[in-house]
Amino acid sequence: MTALRGGPSPAGADPYDDVSQGAVDVLDIAARLEASGVTDRVARTRHGVPDVFSLAATMRSSGGHTSDTSSGRAAARSEVGEAMRRAVLLVAGVLLAGAVLGTLGLDATTVWIVGVTGWVGGQSVAAIAWNRLGWGQAASGLRRGGAAALPVLAVAAVLPAVTARDASTAVAGTELALAWVGYAAAVSLLVCARRTHLALAAVLTALALVGVVLVADPSWSSPAVLVIAAVGAGVVVALAVRAVRQAGGPELPGRVDLRAAAPAAVQAAMLATSLLLLLQTVPENSATPVVVASVVGAAMTDPAIAVLRSRLRTSAGRIYAVALAARHARRAAVLAAASTATASAVVALAVILALRAGTQDWLTTVLPAAAFTAVATTAAALTAFGAPWRAALAAAAAVVYAATALLSTTVALAVVFPVVLLAAVTLLLHRVSDPRVVV
Repeated sequence: MTALRGGPSPAGADPYDDVSQGAVDVLDIAARLEASGVTDRVARTRHGVPDVFSLAATMRSSGGHTSDTSSGRAAARSEVGEAMRRAVLLVAGVLLAGAVLGTLGLDATTVWIVGVTGWVGGQSVAAIAWNRLGWGQAASGLRRGGAAALPVLAVAAVLPAVTARDASTAVAGTELALAWVGYAAAVSLLVCARRTHLALAAVLTALALVGVVLVADPSWSSPAVLVIAAVGAGVVVALAVRAVRQAGGPELPGRVDLRAAAPAAVQAAMLATSLLLLLQTVPENSATPVVVASVVGAAMTDPAIAVLRSRLRTSAGRIYAVALAARHARRAAVLAAASTATASAVVALAVILALRAGTQDWLTTVLPAAAFTAVATTAAALTAFGAPWRAALAAAAAVVYAATALLSTTVALAVVFPVVLLAAVTLLLHRVSDPRVVV
């Protein structure tokens, strides 16, 4: 929360004392809380009550005091742990999909269509669910997100068949699209429902079995890999279906939900386009390492955002001067952005060196992957802090960088990329300068 007008509180004092003192009734306390920057989300995440009015009622009955220290620390640990599970789930799913693609041997166009449909569809479903979750309507988010996944699946079933060169490619492409898009949407729903434990266990088990099969006997690995991957994805989808049913079953999204999904879909489409353009700038045998490295690097964003949000939330509760809290937020955001970009680049380098062992052109692979990951992570942070259209703008800037790389890789890396990254980071700094966006 932001600072109160009374200035810094003495050690041990309750930061809400100035708000509650002299209040006439619950409505008066609620009005003062809202004027101080306390939102319904603050009330839910830091105090365990559904809204500001409930917090005011609690303060009224307890004489104006609140307590959130232990629960806040526990919530922060839970949030970071959940983010780590999401990151591992993303990487494991991509590796499993890579094994399937290696088995099917589909053309690049079909793979691109399947990947983009899953990316855009999964982000759209997640945006609807997260938007409702932010309002304290978790069950409604699952219902509406589950309903939104159905037309996405319909699109996934049609696109590969329309663009395929022959019947066999159409069948394989449609099956892959349904599996991948269903998996992406299911993961989005399970993440919003905070039910990733079983899904992660299923995907890691499937990935381990695929590894054993590929090492044990390559002669019969193809059908085994497909079966194992299908079962793993089926388990994840079944878990998501159960979560939606327990929430009350699918419910048609409204206009508010579609407005929430729009920037997420645009951002995903822009990032997918930029990645496709970047793949045209690297050697053909570097395409897979670039994709894997970019995904692994981007997966690190989720835990980093959770840690940054936790630190900003803690400082916002302890620092009662707005200017000081804003400076702290900017420093933390710069540190988080720099460390995440550096760590992502190191991970990308490690992945590429492992996949391109013995080659001489690894540098031409790691630079595009690191640059793309740096911009993508900043866009993801903007989305996490409630600025989805700014995130879409950052993703559009990534397309400009990738398009420039087609003409000149040197100019793109030396001139365009620094400008694009600086613009994206500036948008993030402007967003987190108001500590209220993190609570």
